[in-house]
Amino acid sequence: MGTNRVSASTPPPLLRRYTDLTSVIDMLFHKRLTLLDPTSWDDKNDSFFIEHYRECSDYKSVLALCLSTVGETYHHWRVFCGHASGVCIAFHRQPLLDVIDAAEGFRHGEVEYLRLDEIAKMSPRLNRLPFIKRYAFRHELEYRLIFESKTDTAPTRAVPIPLTALQGITLSPWMPEQLLDATRTALNAIPGCESVTITRSQLISNSLWMQNAERSLRGEPLVGRTPVE
Repeated sequence: MGTNRVSASTPPPLLRRYTDLTSVIDMLFHKRLTLLDPTSWDDKNDSFFIEHYRECSDYKSVLALCLSTVGETYHHWRVFCGHASGVCIAFHRQPLLDVIDAAEGFRHGEVEYLRLDEIAKMSPRLNRLPFIKRYAFRHELEYRLIFESKTDTAPTRAVPIPLTALQGITLSPWMPEQLLDATRTALNAIPGCESVTITRSQLISNSLWMQNAERSLRGEPLVGRTPVE
């Protein structure tokens, strides 16, 4: 249990999980996060390290769940849930990690991105392997939850979470406008979720950004609260 790696900089206040509507419904209805077997991941380089760690540590099971430490980006949306049913769940960092710290068999930490020559020069410690990833993925700035057991062989593991750890839910920027109200209503209808904030991402179509972009081209003052990007 406990934090696997402490960052030298101030930790971000939020951790984000990119997934789909079915996973969000399960999370909200059961008030839980579910860790899965990494062998199902697309990135086999990543799952190779975790499987090697499992075998060398004599664990029956090592499961994982990936979070992001940065605000929404096009990459995160497109790669992890690039469809109309995609969802980004934002958690308050410390309340979420407090729950993980209290759960038996769980640990967590920032992912470290290494080049192959760096691994060759100084092999990472065995207990760091679940938190090592190829340097090419460094822009993901991932934070990872791990469950490990020497007896449990189940392919999934859930950890209960309070809804107070939830900052809000952002629906896919590709969700049609016509489906937004019904989706929001359905999620808020789940017991205990009446006050959960649910919005749709404006990452690829922000009317205020476009309005101010036009004003800036004309040399006029910007209006409203506009992203600086």
